Amino acid sequence: MTPSGVLTLAPHTFKTLAYRPFEDLQPVSLLGRAAFSFCVGPMVAGSVQTVHDFAEWCRANPAKASYASVAAGSPPHFVGEMMKLALQFDCTHVAGRNDPVPEVLGGQIAAMSRASADMLRLAGDPRLRILGITGTARWSRMPDTRTFAEQGVPGLDWLDWYGLYLPAGAPPGLAARLSETIQAAFRNARFGEQWRTALTIDPEASTPEALDRLGRSDLERWAGVVKATGFAAE
Repeated sequence: MTPSGVLTLAPHTFKTLAYRPFEDLQPVSLLGRAAFSFCVGPMVAGSVQTVHDFAEWCRANPAKASYASVAAGSPPHFVGEMMKLALQFDCTHVAGRNDPVPEVLGGQIAAMSRASADMLRLAGDPRLRILGITGTARWSRMPDTRTFAEQGVPGLDWLDWYGLYLPAGAPPGLAARLSETIQAAFRNARFGEQWRTALTIDPEASTPEALDRLGRSDLERWAGVVKATGFAAE
């Protein structure tokens, strides 16, 4: 089970990988989708309520303009970079913050980009304001948070996804049988709700062929994103 970026983004952000995503692995089924969110902390003026407001604040406060993510080259990092590209503003990326919350709350970092599921436990904290969420529609767990698309920010209408894979040499027919089992499980409303509650991921199953198409499509999309943002692979 893997998040999509390991297969579709990493090939563009690392010079070498110890695996070949579409040669070494055999797709089984999609397991679910998840969004990313961008929020600001107490360093940022209370008047900042939208991503456009944040862009203006960064232009007016270049020395303070910063946002954190778990790692350079990660999907949350590119949420910030795509915002910057779309709205034409500058903001320093602070990488390698597995938990940037203390620094954002403490006013050392202005903002952060991270998985929306991680934001849930922070959504009620008055010191933090979630400005935007990826995807084409608002997330049911954060119904008051507007998508980037709603705010006129292009390119951020995508969702992260999780997929199940087998080694490429797995017995013939095994992937199809596993996919059918997963699809049957997700048709059970109780199981789907348990999945959604435990993992904070919206469940979604697929055929092996559909997962393969999704992976290859996202591999191509990320190539364009990485090139557009000018990110240099380490």
